[in-house]
Amino acid sequence: MDQKQQIADRLKQSNNILVTVSNNPSVDQLSACIGLTLALNKLGKHATAVFSGNVPSTIEFLQPEKTIEKNTDSLRDFIICLLYTS
Repeated sequence: MDQKQQIADRLKQSNNILVTVSNNPSVDQLSACIGLTLALNKLGKHATAVFSGNVPSTIEFLQPEKTIEKNTDSLRDFIICLLYTS
């Protein structure tokens, strides 16, 4: 089974998903974080995006304040599963 299939299978099995980015993400990474979170929620998952840095004004049209949490205070216990693709 390839990595993409493993990721898809893991997402299908999960109900609560935490989406985050690196400390200094690019605009593309933040946009992808928002898009992935919204897509997962549309699929019936409970996805939460977390990023504590400043969101660039260039992505304000995506309304990041509606999707990205500044911290994990509102979240209960969760399990972190790191998936890496190259």
